[in-house]
Order: sequence, then C-alpha cells, then structure tokens
Amino acid sequence: MSEAKPKKKRRVLKIVILLVVVLGVIGQFVDTDEDGSRSTASTTATESTLEQANEAYDNDEYERATELYGEVINRSTRDGVVWYRYAYAKQQAHDETDLDAYLRAWQLLRSQDPDHAYFAYAKQRVMDNIRSYRVEVRQDVIVQLESIQFSDFLGGGFMNLQADPGTTFVLYIVSMENDSDNVIGLMTAPVPQLHDYDGNQQREDFEARVFATSTLEGIATGALNPGVRSRFFKIYKVSQDRLAQGGWSLRFADGTELPIN
Repeated sequence: MSEAKPKKKRRVLKIVILLVVVLGVIGQFVDTDEDGSRSTASTTATESTLEQANEAYDNDEYERATELYGEVINRSTRDGVVWYRYAYAKQQAHDETDLDAYLRAWQLLRSQDPDHAYFAYAKQRVMDNIRSYRVEVRQDVIVQLESIQFSDFLGGGFMNLQADPGTTFVLYIVSMENDSDNVIGLMTAPVPQLHDYDGNQQREDFEARVFATSTLEGIATGALNPGVRSRFFKIYKVSQDRLAQGGWSLRFADGTELPIN
C-alpha cells in the first residue's frame, strides 16, 4: 500500500501532461479568435469579395470594383494584381491617381510575377509620377526627388566632364525637409541610394561628385538645421549596357524603392 500511492500519482501526472500536449496540438489548428470557424469564414468572405470585384472590374464597373478591392486590401492582401486593379479602378472611377497603390502593386509584382503586364503598367505609373512621391525617411524628415539625369557628360561650355567609353553618369537631386529637432550633417543626410536590377548598391564616383559640387547651384554643402529645406545630390558612373537592361531603382532610408528605368 505504501508504494501504490506514488505510482498512482505518477500515472495521474502523465495523463495531465498528455492532455496538455494534445490540447496544444489541437490549438494549432483552431483559430485563437473563437472556435476555428471564424478563420474559415473570413477566408471564404475574402474569396467571395474578390470574385465580385473581378467581375465588376471585367465589366468596367470601376466604382463598385474600387469598393470591393478596397475591402480585400483592408484584409491585408499581398496580391500585386489586386493592388494594381484597385489603383486602376480608382483612377477610372474618381480620376484620382493613387500613387501608393501603384507603388505597392509594383513592389509585389516584382517578386511575384515580373513578366505580368500589370507589373510593367504599375512601374510606368510610378515612373511617370516619381517626382510626386514624398518619402518620410525618418520622423519629420521628408525627401522628394527633384530631378534625375542620364548623360555621357556633365557641365558645358568651358567646364565639362566626359564619362569613360561604355559608361554614363546618373545624377539625381533631392529636396529634403528637416522638420525634426536634430541637425542633419552632409555626410549623414538620408539621400536615396542607387541600386541595379540585382539589388546591388552602386558606389558614387568621387571625381564626378567633386565636379558636380562645383557646377550645381543651390546644393547643400553643410549641415541641414531643424526647420530648413535644402537640396542634396548623388552621382554615379555606371555601365551603359547594365543600365540599358532596366530594373534600376532608388532606395530610400526607410526602405522605400522607386524604379527609375
């Protein structure tokens, strides 16, 4: 009798542990919101809404398509086609260009289906409006592309710099609004960086930068104090063949990317 009680206790403990494990496994297959049916119902509702949105879009019912695609997007869809159709339908229905939606479509389709026609359309929309993007690269610091130039030489008149054979200069100027409480130094200014189609960050050309600094007007050469807006630039010398392949982009400090060709 004195040994039976410990065995019984161990047996009960094993049963409790087993129940905990079983319940834990079952919990992985059950929606934690309620009873499991909520997740299935939500998925079914999204699919139904998407079907209705596609039907409205195909019938040129852009007002209804905008509303329905908006519902799907609000459920955190990562479908680039949906984002493009939403942006296009919205533009047709309200004569309003939703740049963020086109940008999102381009970003998603770039990894999902870069051969899709919508990818090229979304990319072109973004590029056509690239100077309209205001990117908050960090709190209270807004960067906006002012101009971009592809050229075999810089300057003109008595002062010019010729690119090496087979290369070209990529020069872009951005405006920066410093509404933060911190001073932004010239070397730490969050100017977007140039990346090629493989995602490789390019290295600025020092000689070209020195030349451009002496020829460009209104370019910041010192610190940017709080409450001040100024202009910064980047300049690169890149392969013409690689540039011609397209897919290059500007990457901002917050991770935002904008296509340039």
